[in-house]
Amino acid sequence: MRFRSLPRIAAMPLIAGLFAALMLAQTPAAAHDDAALVPIIAERDAALFSVMFDRCDPEALADLVTDDLEFYHDRGGLTATRTRFIDDYRQGCTARAAPDA
Repeated sequence: MRFRSLPRIAAMPLIAGLFAALMLAQTPAAAHDDAALVPIIAERDAALFSVMFDRCDPEALADLVTDDLEFYHDRGGLTATRTRFIDDYRQGCTARAAPDA
């Protein structure tokens, strides 16, 4: 059995139709309202700064960071877990509270 190819002129509408069907089948990405995110990010940034630098509160910090946290410090390198990050921070708070700090 031998297959005959379609003439180019006949194949063009078929290709265009398939392309259109594929494009219409794509789910559009959800639109992000960047302006709405600005105050949320600013609020969370202020909360994180306050907890880490003003209050030195490891429990509050634990509420602000996610379980999949990875932190890279320019001196200490990678801290790959949330638990380790909080523990290191707790040690730093203890050291800052020491009488000879």
